[in-house]
Amino acid sequence: MEARPGARGRAHRRVADASRLAPATASPGEACPRSEIATCEHRRSGNDAPPRLVIVAIVHAYALCRTVMCVARTMVSPSPLSLLVMSGETAAYIEIWVRRIVTVGVFGIAIANVALLLGLYRSGYEALVQLVMLTVHLMLVVVILQCRRLVADVIRSTRDTGMLAWTRI
Repeated sequence: MEARPGARGRAHRRVADASRLAPATASPGEACPRSEIATCEHRRSGNDAPPRLVIVAIVHAYALCRTVMCVARTMVSPSPLSLLVMSGETAAYIEIWVRRIVTVGVFGIAIANVALLLGLYRSGYEALVQLVMLTVHLMLVVVILQCRRLVADVIRSTRDTGMLAWTRI
């Protein structure tokens, strides 16, 4: 019985494809490292997995943003039922900045994960995550600079009065 021409070539390609799927950082008993399971699963399962995983990543990011915003509203709303009672203006300011920071952070990381899933190099992924985190930290700096007078007044208040009077000895 003679083998068909080109059969050896297909088998050789399968072996080459299988070795391409297992990254160099995987341990000997593990085909994919734990951090890249979704990426490896998508490569093995065909063309149907990436759109599904992209949609799941975006939906999870949206759900996480909504959850964080619900917790933030519960903590800082102007109603007497909130954990920290404050004026409506202050509560609105905090809610706006929490929404901005959480949206940039969560969706930025989700987009970086989707890009990694779709073939972005690990170094590009790490650079993208660092860029997102830099943006989040710069947004926090803006909030701190906008509130510096209020914070200075709280810190500088007299010994017996003020919000932080109990911390002074």
